Amino acid sequence: YRSLIVVLLAAILGGSSALGCVMAKPVPRESFTEFYILGAGGKADNYPQELRVGGEGEVIVGIMNQEYEEIDYRLEVVVESDKLNELFPIRLKPGGKWEEIVKFAPQKVGDGQKVEFLLYKGGEQLPYETCYLWLDVRI
Repeated sequence: YRSLIVVLLAAILGGSSALGCVMAKPVPRESFTEFYILGAGGKADNYPQELRVGGEGEVIVGIMNQEYEEIDYRLEVVVESDKLNELFPIRLKPGGKWEEIVKFAPQKVGDGQKVEFLLYKGGEQLPYETCYLWLDVRI
């Protein structure tokens, strides 16, 4: 009977110790940035598909900071290696959201041109995230 009580007390103490360790070291939260482009009407469709040289296309670009710290972002719009637009700093607090119309005007004729939206986080030199669309540019 005494050995049963000793075993139960040992189990309770061991469980309490394990619980204390888990509570002292919480599970780390996942941090990330949401990044997206939307077409006309704020939907994930109706993106510009064809423009004239120098004609202006536009999309809605969205950034949402889920990083648990204030972050400065930089956004570049690149068409076939030509940087057409750059927006910075886009400073967002944790949980902050930035959603704006971003315009671009391709300068070269050609089908299937890649329009890239490059998001940089902090002072990083490589893009953190990339979104893109394909565009035919006519005379």
